[in-house]
Amino acid sequence: MKVAIFFSNGVSLDTWRITGLLAREVKLYNELAEKYGIEFTFITYGDESDCNILKGDSRIKVVPVYKYMPRYKNKVIRILQTTIIPIILRNKLKKMDLYKTNQLWGGWVAVISKWLFRKPLLVRSGFEFNIFAKKEKRSLLFLYFSKFISRILYRSADHIHVATECDRDYVIQNFSVAENKIEVRPNWIDTKVYKNYNLPRVMDKILFVGRFSEQKNIPLLIKALEGTGLILSLYGQGQLESKIMNLAKEKNVSVEMCGVYSNNDMPDIYNKYQIYVLCSKFEGNPKSLLEAMSCGCSVVGTNVFGINNIIRNLENGLLSEENSSDLRRVILSLKNSSDLQISCGKEARNSILRNNSLKSACALEIQAYRSLVNR
Repeated sequence: MKVAIFFSNGVSLDTWRITGLLAREVKLYNELAEKYGIEFTFITYGDESDCNILKGDSRIKVVPVYKYMPRYKNKVIRILQTTIIPIILRNKLKKMDLYKTNQLWGGWVAVISKWLFRKPLLVRSGFEFNIFAKKEKRSLLFLYFSKFISRILYRSADHIHVATECDRDYVIQNFSVAENKIEVRPNWIDTKVYKNYNLPRVMDKILFVGRFSEQKNIPLLIKALEGTGLILSLYGQGQLESKIMNLAKEKNVSVEMCGVYSNNDMPDIYNKYQIYVLCSKFEGNPKSLLEAMSCGCSVVGTNVFGINNIIRNLENGLLSEENSSDLRRVILSLKNSSDLQISCGKEARNSILRNNSLKSACALEIQAYRSLVNR
C-alpha cells in the first residue's frame, strides 16, 4: 500500500529537524512501514535538501515541492501556488493508494489531489483549526477563511481523525459531519522510550517544554514562582523570550533558557525533573504533557480543556485555576508531598500506557488505511 502524507503548508522536514520534532513525527510511519510494508511519501514544503534528511528510512520517500517549483517571497502568491501542486506532482500522486493530511492547514492540496485522481482521503486534525483560530483571537477575515477551509476538508474527507472528544463534537455540530465518519485519535507516545528511569530528580526546579507563545502562558508560571525560591527550566523557543526574561528579572525568579533539543534527547530531560507544569490558556492534545506523564513526572496543569481532560486532579496530576496564587499553591503542595509525587507520577505513567501507546496507535492507523483503501 502506498500512502501520501501531505505536510502542513510551509512546513518542511528541515522544519521538523530544527524544532526537534523529526524523530517523534517520523516514528509512527517508520513503525507502520516496518510492520506492515506501507510505502510512505512525504509531500513537504522544502527544497532538495529535504531529500537527504531521512536517508536511512528506505520506505519513506520525500517529495519536496520546492524542488519542482520556485519558492516566492510573497506569502499570498505562495498560498495561491499550492493549488497547482497536484498538477506538478501528478505522476507521483496518481500512484498512491491513499492521501492523508498531517494537519488541516494546507490540506486543500490533498483535497484537490483527491478530486483529480479519485483517491480516498484521510483528514487528520492535530488540533481543530477553527477552534484554535477563535481562541487565538485571529481577525474576522481569518476566522471566515479557517471555517471555509475546514468545511472543504471535512466535507471532502472519506474519514476524519481528531485529537479529542471536544474536537469531534465541534466538527459534527458545526460542519454537519456524520458521526460514523469521524473518530478520536489522541497523540501517541513511544512508551518504550518515554519511561521512568528511576534516577534521582531535582526538586528545586520546575520544568516547562514548549513554544514561548501567548497560548502557553509562561508569564503566569513566572508570577506563580515569585518568592518560592524555585528555578524555572524552559525548554523551547519563541518570540516571547525577551518578554519572559524581563518579567523573570522583575519578579526575581531564576529562569534557565535551555534551548531546543531533539525529541530523542527529551526522555533524559524529563527524567531529570520531578515537577512539570503546563499552564496554557487553551490546548488541543499537548504532546509535551503526555511525554512528561509517560516519564513519570508529577504534572501540574491549568483547569482548561485540553489539559483537564488528561489530568485527573489528585490522581494522575494536579489542576490549578488560571491565576498565579492558585498555581503557586498547587505547585508547593506537590513539592512538599513526596507521597503525592509518587502516586501522581505512577498513575500518570499508567494513564499513558492505557490511552496513548504507540502500539495501539499503529493498530488503529493501519485499520483506518485498510478500511479506506479496500472499501
